[in-house]
Amino acid sequence: MRSKSWSAARGWAAGVAALGMVLAGCAETKTSETSGNSAPNNGAPAPGAAPAGAPGDIASLCGTRPIKIAFAKGKGDSWTKITLAELKKEAAKCPNIKATLYTDAGGDQTKSLSDINSLVAQDVDIIVVMAEFGAAQLSAMRSAVKSGTKVIALIDDPGGKAGTDYTDMVLPDTEATGRAWAEWIGKVAPSGKAVFLGGVPGAQSSQQFFKPVQAALAAYPNVKLVENRVVDTDWEPGKRKQVMSGLLAKYGRIDVVISDYGAIDNATLDAYKQAGMAPPALAAVASSNGTACYWKSTPFPYMSIDGQVKLAAVALRKGLAALNNITDTEPSVVPMPVEVDTAANKNPVCSPNLPPDASLGSSLTPAELDSIFK
Repeated sequence: MRSKSWSAARGWAAGVAALGMVLAGCAETKTSETSGNSAPNNGAPAPGAAPAGAPGDIASLCGTRPIKIAFAKGKGDSWTKITLAELKKEAAKCPNIKATLYTDAGGDQTKSLSDINSLVAQDVDIIVVMAEFGAAQLSAMRSAVKSGTKVIALIDDPGGKAGTDYTDMVLPDTEATGRAWAEWIGKVAPSGKAVFLGGVPGAQSSQQFFKPVQAALAAYPNVKLVENRVVDTDWEPGKRKQVMSGLLAKYGRIDVVISDYGAIDNATLDAYKQAGMAPPALAAVASSNGTACYWKSTPFPYMSIDGQVKLAAVALRKGLAALNNITDTEPSVVPMPVEVDTAANKNPVCSPNLPPDASLGSSLTPAELDSIFK
């Protein structure tokens, strides 16, 4: 699913507080014995609950012995840079975390496995893994767990079993996100054609977001998916524009685009512009600076559910709890906040200082974000 408002006005911090109200806080905690992505009591995004990735008490989890951690990513981008910075910022609160390593498989499944094996060989204590290749990565993750390394799956559910194939996982609540998207679409575009744009072929996070919204759209029979599946775009701006252009040529105007990685949806909008069409209603995860800047010049219905970059901090806390044999009380399925909803006047803010695919759902300060992309 992963990109998925740091202007000179610097209203970002207040915006997150105002916009970062999350799905109902009565969500049940996912037990570590099961995989999947279900949090039964979550409703649509609503005010009053704790924000996604809200800080836990990491100080009580640090321990005292020197610790080395790592972030293993299937394919890096601006979203990844922000997520890594979130991880490092949280790690800095533990003086005994002496190193934070990072690997980028560059979209190569085989390299993603060797990256994990390499981190184990380097005596890394905690590996946060985005298992973008799904079950194909379980063998390396399982071997890491057997070696004593704590492995936390982040955002992508690889399947398998906690305690055997990985230590724990941190997932966005895609069930609630799917319902929220469908309800929003029912309000702003209650009839017409829709499409779901995903990532690399077989990406677990894309499936995790697609299935709930596919089911929820059944309540809106006048909204028709032009293809009843995830349409792969490799999470690449160029590929996304190419794919979207092909869809528009094949089906004509598509009224709604649902995206599991809004950080590159300026490319989606470019495809509409190239086709001489007005922008669609866009429902996304990971609001982006490029989309915000596009919206500033050409407003269109836009909703983004965000905060996934902040889940890296939750993953680290879970890894530390496991490493130090401390009871973990944080949920494994985390509801996401609504970052943008133009129908509710929660409008995106464009920043010329950041790249187009910079995700806006971070806890980093504007200065910290600027430093990442200098």
